[in-house]
Amino acid sequence: MSISVFRRLYRLTVFATIVLLSRHAFAAIDFEPCYVTGSAGNGNLQAQCATWTRPLDPADPDGPSVQLFVTKLASTALQPAADAFTIINGGPGASSVQMMVDLAPVLQAFTRERDVVVIDQRGTGDSAPLVCQALTDSTEILDAEQTVALTQDCIDKLPHDPRFFSTTVAVEDLEALRIALKYEQLSVYGVSYGTRVAMQYMRTYPESLRSVVIDGVVPPTKVLGENVALNSQQTLDGLFDRCQQHPSCGVQFPNLAEDFERLRERLRNDPVAMNIQHPVTGLTTDIEVGYGHLAVWIRLALYAPATSALIPLIIDEAANAGNFLPIAASALRMLHQLNDSMNYGMHNAVVCTEDAPFFDDAEVDFERLEKTYLGREMYDTLKTMCSTWPSGVIDKDMKQPLVSNVPTLVLSGEFDPITPPAYGDAVMPGLSKAKHIVAPGQGHGTIAQGCIPRLILEFVESADPNEIDASCVEHLGTYPFFDSRITALLGPNGAGKSTTLRILSTVAEPDVGKAMVAGLDVTTHPMAVRRQLGVLPHNSGLYARLTGIENIRYFGRLQNLSKQELEPRIEALVEQLDMKDFCARRTAGFSQGQKIKVALARALIHDPQHVVLDEPTNGLDVMATRALRNIIRRLKEAGKCVLFSSHIMQEVDALCDDVIVIAHGQVKFDGTIAELRAHAGTEDLEEAFVQLADLSEDSEGCATYAPELMSYLRQQNTDIKEVTAEEPRDLVVNGDHKLVLVINPDYAERYARGNVNTLMLIHDSSEISSTRRSLGQLRGLIGQYSRTIGTLRLWLRGLDPSISNPISTQELDVASPAARALTILASLPYFLVLAIFMGGFYLAIDTTAGEREHGSLEPLLTQPVERAELVLGKIAATSVFGTLSLLVFLISLYFAVPFVPFERIGMALEIGLTQILSILVISIPLIFFAAALLTVVASFAKSYKEAQTYLTIVVLVPTLPLILAQLLNIENSLTVMLVPSLSQAILMADLIKGEPVAITNALTSMTTTIVGAVLLAPSPADPQTDMLHPSTSLAYLSAVTKTLKFGTGITLIAQRNPLVLAKEISSLDVLSNGRLLFGVGAGYLHQEFDALGVDFASRGARTDEYIDVLRNMWCAEKPSFQGKFINYDNIDAQPRPVQTGGPPVIIGGASPAAMRRTITHGNGWYGFALDVAATAKAVDAIKLAQARYQRPENLGEIELSLTPPKPPTKSMMEDYAALGIQRLIPMLGFYKEDNILSELDRLANELL
Repeated sequence: MSISVFRRLYRLTVFATIVLLSRHAFAAIDFEPCYVTGSAGNGNLQAQCATWTRPLDPADPDGPSVQLFVTKLASTALQPAADAFTIINGGPGASSVQMMVDLAPVLQAFTRERDVVVIDQRGTGDSAPLVCQALTDSTEILDAEQTVALTQDCIDKLPHDPRFFSTTVAVEDLEALRIALKYEQLSVYGVSYGTRVAMQYMRTYPESLRSVVIDGVVPPTKVLGENVALNSQQTLDGLFDRCQQHPSCGVQFPNLAEDFERLRERLRNDPVAMNIQHPVTGLTTDIEVGYGHLAVWIRLALYAPATSALIPLIIDEAANAGNFLPIAASALRMLHQLNDSMNYGMHNAVVCTEDAPFFDDAEVDFERLEKTYLGREMYDTLKTMCSTWPSGVIDKDMKQPLVSNVPTLVLSGEFDPITPPAYGDAVMPGLSKAKHIVAPGQGHGTIAQGCIPRLILEFVESADPNEIDASCVEHLGTYPFFDSRITALLGPNGAGKSTTLRILSTVAEPDVGKAMVAGLDVTTHPMAVRRQLGVLPHNSGLYARLTGIENIRYFGRLQNLSKQELEPRIEALVEQLDMKDFCARRTAGFSQGQKIKVALARALIHDPQHVVLDEPTNGLDVMATRALRNIIRRLKEAGKCVLFSSHIMQEVDALCDDVIVIAHGQVKFDGTIAELRAHAGTEDLEEAFVQLADLSEDSEGCATYAPELMSYLRQQNTDIKEVTAEEPRDLVVNGDHKLVLVINPDYAERYARGNVNTLMLIHDSSEISSTRRSLGQLRGLIGQYSRTIGTLRLWLRGLDPSISNPISTQELDVASPAARALTILASLPYFLVLAIFMGGFYLAIDTTAGEREHGSLEPLLTQPVERAELVLGKIAATSVFGTLSLLVFLISLYFAVPFVPFERIGMALEIGLTQILSILVISIPLIFFAAALLTVVASFAKSYKEAQTYLTIVVLVPTLPLILAQLLNIENSLTVMLVPSLSQAILMADLIKGEPVAITNALTSMTTTIVGAVLLAPSPADPQTDMLHPSTSLAYLSAVTKTLKFGTGITLIAQRNPLVLAKEISSLDVLSNGRLLFGVGAGYLHQEFDALGVDFASRGARTDEYIDVLRNMWCAEKPSFQGKFINYDNIDAQPRPVQTGGPPVIIGGASPAAMRRTITHGNGWYGFALDVAATAKAVDAIKLAQARYQRPENLGEIELSLTPPKPPTKSMMEDYAALGIQRLIPMLGFYKEDNILSELDRLANELL
């Protein structure tokens, strides 16, 4: 087991905080406007920021100083409260400012009465951060001596003395901040380690505090060393017990504890080598999944109910199905997030001052500790590290019980694995004005869960814990275990059901909060989510010209299924869904039931674990509905998790295990059918739903006050949700709605009297452009409605409506026919440019908004195909139509111009084939530019008509430069050629007039337009280059050369039979008389491996083993080998290579796996097309790998070779040599074929 993973676990100690947003979610100091980001770079919150200078040692104000980062969310109240609200994050080492951004939807409510002021505690975030990069990056197994060495290295590189980064000093900073900002008091929220800071503040400056909330309490008397492992094990045991008692979890995972123990031993003794896509970076990553990864995943997954609910399923997948991907991906993701959010220097400064010095081995039950899944490694590693770390400033009374009369709200999660509710109970006796609330089913940190944000707000406003009614937390409950269950999502129209399902299926992104599928964030890991989801959208979205089978097959290929996998799967689905009679026909003309079956088969083609169905029985007859219900039941029996929305209560009652009811932006209920009936107090499921969704018929809304206006707005496709509120402003301030139209109750009375009705539009001008656009549209519609009513009123009074417009105009154009003809001639290039844009106009809409409207886009987007590939295909198709449109226009001109009597108006116009071809050439870049612009803009539209509106405006884009050029009398120049469409129009005009076109102008125009097209469109894949077969080519070189060394660069040996390859390479070495260098790589194109029938995921392990096989064949007297992939015994291998030990094996690549392979298996390393800076990074990576991995003695020194990205020079060679590069290999493609030998001679004379 790797101690390094446990060392990362110790860094979290007991204080790290993982806050999951709920489903409802969210000297003098001079502040300036700023934007701050949340954890992992997520979120972007507008605030006020300041950098504040503080002495490093508060007791020495004239000594060294540190810069601290302070942010403020100013209150919206006219007279803010005298106290400010602040939050303190955990860790220790996590940023409080980042936490503020993560909790922005929660904290906005606090600004209604008071400022929110947050400081990054010194050592964290942007406040003099203490970063220990060596400890963060190190992954090898460390003994005590190595641990001390790395710790000392970290201390030596810290920018500040770590003794002054303790809790005691943080409290002094917080009090000084209060004084500097002139707040009478503070209201403090602390979570995890932040509770230690908050309680020490209560002890030191009680008069400075109005109220305190401590969430996930660390009691002052607790020394959290061995308790980390003991508490976590107790929580895990409780989860296993709950699973066994759960009606479906216990059945599906009957031996969960035993499976976990078996899995522990398997990974402890035999780690699993995998090659996976890193869940955060997206890079291909080699990983050996060991027990340490299992432990870190369990440890962190227990922090939150959403992730802990996954534990039974993922343990079962690994232990019984051999699927280790969820563990590997989850561990990598959690470690990445932990390292990204924590500053370990600050962490060590705290724990090595306030925890480790108080460890007492005599009090530790090591036998019990070693039986936990975490063991004693964390405890021992912490002691070892802190034996080197300097102890800092600490108050003498910090470890004494806290006694305080400051109003305090204590919060605990029922299943907190690090600070259990008992810790909250432990501090209560010393708090005279306190209340302890335990949140059922919750983990570590509860501020964003359910009604708890409201309870905290009520407490901060009242500062009286006894006034808090905490009964609402009883509805929190535990997350359901992820097993085979059917869950219904219910809600009235407009409640957000379809939006929720679209977010889960990665088609839409949440504005705030997180959406998780199988533990994967749909925003950060959409590709992984799509592989696990089968989605049936509200509209079936079938391709009408394809047959049912072809629709299904297409989506199977998008899921990267091979033909061998795909065809049997199609046959099985056709049989299961009873589609034999119609699946071979085109889907145009299918009944609704037939369409649903094909769309469902399409969603199930890749056998997903999770299935999302949006109103699947909508429009089906009785028999089709019954058949679909049976299919959904079979999905459950097959172990699938099914989530669907429906309006049919009979369907919900017949199918569902669980129900979620949403209405008015809130989750009104989450539980079983029986619990729903009990909660509503009625057996009538429909009545229960109506009660929970608050759909009673006596509710009064704006339609009552202004029915005609509401009807008119709805007729104009305006989405209206009628709500009532005592303070409409809060609906926008709290983020419940983007735009609110307030209609007063006396609207009808004033309307009847003919008085002016002033309607209030409430919005937030800082919101995104879509809100501003909606505001403008609503203003326009109300204005149009008002003018219509005004016209009708004038008519009814017998007055002509024109009296409101007493002046009108008429126009007379006196331009001569010749002048008009010249205008037409000047506009001809504009029409040519317009033809390019109009040619792709409708196809761009069809492939984006059209697909969305037909329902075929969402199923397409749920497939594991890169969005860039889809967009590039659509842009290419649009480009073809733009080209055809231009060509048709030009050909029409070619035939039409001779019949136009231009001579009658003194003009001559000729368009020949040369002009047509020239116009086509200079227009090619503009064609791609137009296609990219049209496709990108159309993709933002929600419907075909909306896309037409957008693109109608976009098509006007090429006219704007032309209009400006005419108005400003801009002449042809090189600068003008930098403007797309304008430059092409000018060049076209010159060509049509028969005037010469400057080559520099044409090239400038084409180049800048191509750049614009590339910036608009995703970058295409790198072009592929034909390469000669290495063995054949090198055999030829062996015959025609005598002294020149040569090699393969590089051979993907995982794709080859190593026994045959060993003989091929030996033969080349013999033919060349020992001049061969053997370049080796693992490969990266999974399509090649699929075509050869080689498992892509195992290519790294195969490469390592095949290198061993090659050397065995070359060197052993009677070669024998027993491996994972290759086995043979006592075979004869001829010929034997000339070089002792065989040709040198040179490892190519720059990945961590390539660097590791260079150390453990290679005689050398080869880098391709790397400049000096990139080479320096690669050499550093090799050195780091040397420190991590043991190199066999028989491999000797590592020889470094490299091909530079451009022709080598003497100075370049010196730069590479300084980095340790021993062989520089110039790329022959740099030189003309007939000059290669002379160039090589020149290089030898200049460089050697």
